[in-house]
Amino acid sequence: MVKNARCAVGYCDNDKRYPDYQVKRSHVEKLVFHKWPKDQVLAEIWRKQIANSRADDFNPKPGAQGTFVCSNHFPLGKRTPNNRETDYPSVFITLSEYEQSRTPLKRKGRETWTTSKRPHQAYDTEDSHSSFDENPAKSEASLLPVPLQFEQLTREYDVRFHTGLPSTNSFKCVFEYLLPKASNMQYWRGPTQTQNETTATPKTPFQLFAGRGYRSGPARKLSPQQELLMCLMKLRLALLVDDLAFRFQISSATVSSTFITWIKLMSKELSVLFIWPSRNQTKKTLPSCFRKLYPNVRCIIDCFECFTETPSGLDLAATMWSEYKHHYTLKALVAITPNGAISYVSPTYGGRATDVFIVKNSGFLELLQPFDEVMADRGFKIREELMMKMCRLCIPPSKTVSMQMLPDDVRKLQA
Repeated sequence: MVKNARCAVGYCDNDKRYPDYQVKRSHVEKLVFHKWPKDQVLAEIWRKQIANSRADDFNPKPGAQGTFVCSNHFPLGKRTPNNRETDYPSVFITLSEYEQSRTPLKRKGRETWTTSKRPHQAYDTEDSHSSFDENPAKSEASLLPVPLQFEQLTREYDVRFHTGLPSTNSFKCVFEYLLPKASNMQYWRGPTQTQNETTATPKTPFQLFAGRGYRSGPARKLSPQQELLMCLMKLRLALLVDDLAFRFQISSATVSSTFITWIKLMSKELSVLFIWPSRNQTKKTLPSCFRKLYPNVRCIIDCFECFTETPSGLDLAATMWSEYKHHYTLKALVAITPNGAISYVSPTYGGRATDVFIVKNSGFLELLQPFDEVMADRGFKIREELMMKMCRLCIPPSKTVSMQMLPDDVRKLQA
């Protein structure tokens, strides 16, 4: 057993000799120092990945003695010899995390650099000056920005705020479900170029170096986990493309290509989450207020509109113009169960489409059964369409502007 092992990744101070100072990431169960692989192809992948986190010429030979990588830098928290597609380090430590993890003894005497001083001018001693002159690239590399990674979201609140998912486990569950398809997907390059490209584009560093007949080209700038995080952040926070490009240190074109690709993937793979519950399942989870007033309600419907860019064609612009929003929009019908779970999402229509038109043409009526009740607002004039399906429309009473609710309506709403 090796007693002297230090992680070779830049900004990582994990050393087997000092267990009290070791830092274990949240996705790691047991911190292990993995030996450098003997396989030549895999060793080259490891070297390429780790060299990005170091400023020196890092070039160990396959099976090099004394070169180790700790479990923090593997996506699953450990090596996966049975799956060589992910058996390489891809999780790296940021400069801010490195500074926070350093002990007070290591930070002692360290001064903050200012814009008016060069790095070697922040120290007065001759030894410090010579150390910067010997390796100036290392000092400059420490100031370079680092792409955002999911491991930086250390609190459950941060995960909910940035991704909209309830917890870290939820994010990992979604990522593991999408990863097999994400490893083989073709990135969006526009409608013409994407159709002409073959599906044999390399998706992982291992495929790129193994020479399996994939088209040659640069490796992806972000890992699949970072790409999913970027996509969820744009959906949750409505961040601009340039903002995401700055956070993840990639170009704006790469952000757009990656976002469109992952949106198409998630719409295809996660559509199974929209489940139309049976009538018995709906009644079992019916809230108490519905049990007294609307015991047979199957779902609550409404139309959702989102803004779009101005279409270039006049015909398309006329189709997407919404008189209600006074903007170009896309419109979709959304149905939820009485307890608030989304059970149906229709295809999208132009903003010009009315609510009644979408209900008739989206296929929503085919999901209803006789004697079901559908709750909607006053804008849905679909009473006759529901009667053809032997269903009933429920419109809760509401008061008009600056007028009190009628006594009969008050009695209807009393529990």
